[in-house]
Amino acid sequence: MKALIIEDELPAVEKLERMLRSIEPNVDIVDRLDKVVRSIEWLKHNAMPDIIFMDIHLADGESFLILKEVTVTCPIIFITAYDHYAIQAFKFNSIDYLLKPITKEQLQQSIEKYKRWQSTNLPVYDQLVELVDNFKKGIPTYKQRFLVKQGERLIPIVESNIVYFMAEEKYVVLYTEKEQYIVDYTLEELEHLVDPQYFFRLNRQCIVRIQSVQKLTPHFNGKWKIQLAPERKITEELYVSKERAGKFKEWLDR
Repeated sequence: MKALIIEDELPAVEKLERMLRSIEPNVDIVDRLDKVVRSIEWLKHNAMPDIIFMDIHLADGESFLILKEVTVTCPIIFITAYDHYAIQAFKFNSIDYLLKPITKEQLQQSIEKYKRWQSTNLPVYDQLVELVDNFKKGIPTYKQRFLVKQGERLIPIVESNIVYFMAEEKYVVLYTEKEQYIVDYTLEELEHLVDPQYFFRLNRQCIVRIQSVQKLTPHFNGKWKIQLAPERKITEELYVSKERAGKFKEWLDR
């Protein structure tokens, strides 16, 4: 099985690859792409893979733009944090639509759907029906606590005790006022697991809780420098981009 991954979060790519290889050891990952423009060019100049695993929100736009520019003849499995794109996704030869954070069991079920598609050459729509039904049931829920490891122990961290999440090298770290713990989620997954009333995604490095923001200082080219508490011992300073600064200030000023 030749698979193409279109995803702009490196930890999410690595996690997906690990799960894929544990399910299908002989899978051939032909490439990993993180932008709409790069994906369009790749698909125009390379042989079509057997299957595409595609996030919807990429660094430079929605992946539906790719599918409007290129005729994709292979099946697609969408893996995203947004449920409201389900119906649109199934217009583009999608055989499944998984909501992050996904499990190995969910991915295995999708691979089985892909194999059924191979034998019938017809799309499978049962996942779409399930998603639409779930969407109609009501308001989305957010995580109330995170179970983290401390040595041999497991400790539940209540959502209200979290001050921010930081991406540090290959890990994402949860910070409380006094402690820090590695969590098994990407920032993209966390962005949609925590309540947006209290948490905001500053950039690719950080999600902050509202009470951790101490001060904003104007910076070059429309950016804002952010001071958090407790302060993090890093050499890099933390900024919110010009594009996100307006929403960030509105969020703080509610």
